[in-house]
Amino acid sequence: MHLTRRELEYLKALAELTEKNSRARLKDIANRLGVEPPSALEALRRLAGKDLVDYKYRKGYRLTEKGAKEAEALIQQLKKLLSNLESKS
Repeated sequence: MHLTRRELEYLKALAELTEKNSRARLKDIANRLGVEPPSALEALRRLAGKDLVDYKYRKGYRLTEKGAKEAEALIQQLKKLLSNLESKS
């Protein structure tokens, strides 16, 4: 599945925010990414349309199984990249 850089940022942020709580609020996601809530809402709706994010009224957002796999793959790639950069320093 092709995702934009920004969509990947949203998945990563949502994965990080839901590590301790099962769901994240729109306000928290927007704050984490430095955007206004309406912008975050639009992006989250796009991700929900791709079956990567789930929303429950008054409970918040969480990654679907598919979204969690995408986020985990991204996080692993970032860790590998950082490891390679640190070993070259």
